[in-house]
Order: sequence, then C-alpha cells, then structure tokens
Amino acid sequence: MNDPDDPCVITTVEQLQRLDYGPEGHYALGSAIDASATKGWNDGAGFQPIRAFAGTFDGRGNVISGLYINRPGDNNVGLFADTLEGSKVRDARLAPATVTGGSYVGMLVGEAQGAIVRSHVEGRVEGGSHVGGLAGVVLPNGSVTGASARGQIVGTEALVGGLVGRSRGQIDSSYSLAAVTGRSDVGGLVGSSGGNVYRSYSLQDSADGEPMLISTRELRVGGLIGQLTEGGTVQESYTVSFSGSTPLTDFVGHPLVSAWSGYEEGVSDSYFGGNQRQDSPMGERRAVKDMKLAATYQGWDFAAVWSIAEGDGYPDLVSNPR
Repeated sequence: MNDPDDPCVITTVEQLQRLDYGPEGHYALGSAIDASATKGWNDGAGFQPIRAFAGTFDGRGNVISGLYINRPGDNNVGLFADTLEGSKVRDARLAPATVTGGSYVGMLVGEAQGAIVRSHVEGRVEGGSHVGGLAGVVLPNGSVTGASARGQIVGTEALVGGLVGRSRGQIDSSYSLAAVTGRSDVGGLVGSSGGNVYRSYSLQDSADGEPMLISTRELRVGGLIGQLTEGGTVQESYTVSFSGSTPLTDFVGHPLVSAWSGYEEGVSDSYFGGNQRQDSPMGERRAVKDMKLAATYQGWDFAAVWSIAEGDGYPDLVSNPR
C-alpha cells in the first residue's frame, strides 16, 4: 500500500477505473481527465463504480469531464459506489457527469461513510430513492465540507436532494444550485436529514432569472430539507426556492424544512425566502427582496464567513463561493 503523502498519480480514465482493484490505496489526479470514452464501456453501462473505497483521493482541483454511468439495476452508484469510514475524497470535480442507478445514487459517491471535502459536481443524476447530486447517502460517520452540486437531480421515489439524498452525518459550508425532482422527502439541499447542517444553502433559481423546478407530488418538499428527523439540526443556513412554474412576480416557494418530528429547537439562525406562504416554525420566512440584504441574517458574519452583493444577490460563502 502506498503512502498518503506520496500518492499514486492518475492521468487517464483507464487508470481511474483501476482504483477498483486497489480501494485501500492513496491517489491523486495529475491532470484533467477526459472520461467521455466511458459512454462506450461495458456494453453501454459505462464506468464501473469504485467499490468499498477506504483510502484517500485528491483531485487537486482537476476536472473529470464526461463521466458516464448507466446502471439502473444497480444500487450504490457513482464515481465511488461507497466510501468507508476513514476514507477521504477531496478537491474532486466532475463536470459534466451523467449518472443513472437504482437507489443510493450520486455523481461522486453512492453511499458515503468517509469525508468529502471541497468537491464539486455538475451534471445529471437519475435513480429511484436516496438520490443526490453529490452523494446518495451520507452515513453517521460521513461528512461533507465545502462542496456543491449543479444540474438536474431526478428521483422516481423518495429521499431526493440537490446535494445529498439522505444525510445522517455532517454537512458544512456547502450548497446546491440543482433542479430537483422526486416523489416525497425532497429538498433543495437534502431530501431527509438526521444529521447536522451548518452554514449551507440551496437556490433553485437559474442564472437567467427563470425559475427552476422542484416538481413532485408535494409530499414533504423543503427548499433546504424535505424532512428533518430526530437529532437533525440546521444552523446558519438559508434557501430560496420556486414552486412549480410559478412566475417570479407571483413567487410562492417552499419552506426551509417541510416536515419534522417535533424538533423545532434543532433549527437556529436560518431563513427562507417566500411570498404568499404561511410561516413555519422551522426557520424564519422573509420576503424574497429581503433575502438579498445582510440585515436579514441576524448574527451572521459577513466578513469572514459570508459575503453578499447587497440588494442584488443572495449570500455566498467566502470559503466556497459560487
């Protein structure tokens, strides 16, 4: 086994695929990787997800482009099928990626028990349940820090989120700009969370100002989190989302959290933008225009942690800017 301070350097998609034969090793990308050839691999099934990854993977900010996985009959689907406790994936970038699986599906990881740090994904994910842009599931020992997701996240069943489908771990300083579709327990950031969410947000409006959709049966749909379960917390986070195809001038939006199990005290210093929507004990509702003002976010640090284009944009993370 190689040393984490002297990782095996990967420069081709074929070498990337061979990580499946050494999942306890330590690896780093030496360059950007064009993975578009994976669309023709394995009779159309594409890249074989790396299973039981227990080592370290440092993308060094290099982009893996064109990753293709089409395995609708398989669970635990992503670049990494599952990462184990003690593993670390950092500075990984996928853009664009196209990933299809059964359940536990994400562009980067299907099921995460390790740490995911400063990793960003963009593309399209499709699956049944437990579907997220970055990861399908984050387990109690798993964590996501300084990450983001963009694109289209589609789940035909429950537990679908822009960043993570279901989380029981920790999410910090992360965001999602993805359009999310699911049946129930659907969130702009996380479909269902029993873990901790700190300093994170989701926005479901596109760059050109037209609303992106969270299209579901309206069962537990939250702008940030669909359902907050026992032990889950949300601190210093926000969301602005759009309901259906409602025009911006008649904006309705979703609450911060749609459903919870009597744990209102788990949410603090968090806000959601909405007009024509009843208040919720889970987070504080503000008019959309006020979500672009620093004064709305009482107690937030708009020097070291957050930045804002006053009156013109929503808060951005200093450590993880859009």
